[in-house]
Amino acid sequence: MTRLSRHFLLADGLYVLILFWVVRAEFRPHPWFVGMFLVLALLFRVGLGGTNLEEEYNPLLFAFWSWVRDPLANAYLALAQANGTPEPAGLVRLGRLKRRGRALVGLYRLPPGESFTSLREKERELASALGENLQITQTAWPGCVEIARFPALPRNVSLRDALPAFKQNTEGLSWCLGEGVQGPVLAPLRQYPHLLIAGATGGGKTNALKVIAETLKFQRPDATVVIADLKGGYDYKPLLDTVDEVIRDLPRLHAWMQTLVTTLAEREQEAWERGTTCFTPCVTLIDEFATITSTANSKVDKETAEIAKAILMMVNTILQKGRSLGLHLVIATQRPDADTIPGTLRANMDALLTFHVTTQVQSAVVLGPGHNEAFELPPIPGRALVSLGGQLEHVQMHLWR
Repeated sequence: MTRLSRHFLLADGLYVLILFWVVRAEFRPHPWFVGMFLVLALLFRVGLGGTNLEEEYNPLLFAFWSWVRDPLANAYLALAQANGTPEPAGLVRLGRLKRRGRALVGLYRLPPGESFTSLREKERELASALGENLQITQTAWPGCVEIARFPALPRNVSLRDALPAFKQNTEGLSWCLGEGVQGPVLAPLRQYPHLLIAGATGGGKTNALKVIAETLKFQRPDATVVIADLKGGYDYKPLLDTVDEVIRDLPRLHAWMQTLVTTLAEREQEAWERGTTCFTPCVTLIDEFATITSTANSKVDKETAEIAKAILMMVNTILQKGRSLGLHLVIATQRPDADTIPGTLRANMDALLTFHVTTQVQSAVVLGPGHNEAFELPPIPGRALVSLGGQLEHVQMHLWR
């Protein structure tokens, strides 16, 4: 039973109870007693009149509770005391909290000596103390900030929870990049045509590739989705009935990349003649990309090395020219170093999904110099960072089936 239903039952129950007492001849309640129950029932009804049917909460009760107890202000005071401030001044909320999607948003007045910049520096510590995710925004009012509190990311999210979001998505075919604090994170392929995935063993990289392949086919059954796994392809055997092909060796990947380059040339000619770039999407997911780069640098088997070098050249061609012609690449690697992900390749990757990496250098290779966030990710399977246009967002990757 929802909270909304319980509120309705409680309000109606008060009315029924009063009528029952009044009707019974042997019981004569005092008028003040009856009036008290009528006022309580009326308050519940007034609250229900403004109830948000989607969020299912009672505004009157919620407003009262938010005034009595503000966890964010308490967390700020506790953090200030832990940092050695003897008598810290706290955040003062102006007005009551409001719901905005899945977030609770409030306007706060900063204490003396605190600024928007200094509070932003404490954002991670505050979020950790509160057990939620925070977003601090500057406002037009001097000395005031808007703070949005989002529920903490769950540790396990089923892929089924993300499927309804695709039915409401109006951006077209999109990457499914996990569950964010505001719901599933979807990145349209027309805006982010290529995707780079990085992460150490056990972080959730293989699961992410399965989720992406599954959701692409769910959105566009006519799209071509091919997975290349050069370590045998056993992890993707359950997807044989979903995707178009699972490539397991280097020569077959070389042949497929040649097909893509040929398709690219044909689509370029068609786009020139017809003036259209509307083509059926073709997505290739390459797992263990480091195997290709290491093979290309091998001096033992020169013939295989030449095949790997040719694949790398064709990958760069697709990355540069395929973005507007419906040819998309997903490159995944466990070792995101400068040799595995050259600068030319990294520059053409529009969307990034990184799980926990083992060194700060790897984090900087994926996210850019000075960014250690991927190294600092908690060791939770599926916990990742998404970078779209330089904006980082924490997500929990959905569990494939």
